Amino acid sequence: VIVLGYVYVSKMAGPLEVETEIYNVHKEKHEGIKSMKVKIGFENLKEEEIEHLRIIFRMPTYLNVKENSFLLVEPNHVLKGKTIYKLIWDFKKVDKNESRILGFTLVNEKGVLGDLRLPNLEIETISKGKIKRYYRGFQTIRGE
Repeated sequence: VIVLGYVYVSKMAGPLEVETEIYNVHKEKHEGIKSMKVKIGFENLKEEEIEHLRIIFRMPTYLNVKENSFLLVEPNHVLKGKTIYKLIWDFKKVDKNESRILGFTLVNEKGVLGDLRLPNLEIETISKGKIKRYYRGFQTIRGE
């Protein structure tokens, strides 16, 4: 239990304060979840400077990002797999107390019946030559 607790805390604790939110969920009766807005906010609270910061957002392939819905910053890379899409943002030099917000709208023409659970957000930092990865979950969206 102690080892599992240490692994969990080390994976979830990082130099950033990260806020993830899913809101404006649009549902239609008998069609399920049609669209939602995703907000990812972060602030560097602990490190004097993060040399490189990478945010990796994963989503199932049945969801798509609505065109021109990116708030402030578009992703640097979009990787498409058979079952998962990855949106990757790269930031250089994030100073202490600097904050940013990423936002976009996810849509699904077919609808998602039942609950929707997005994969964990992955955060990779390089500070003082050390690479660390942290994970942050999203809330489950209840279907009809």
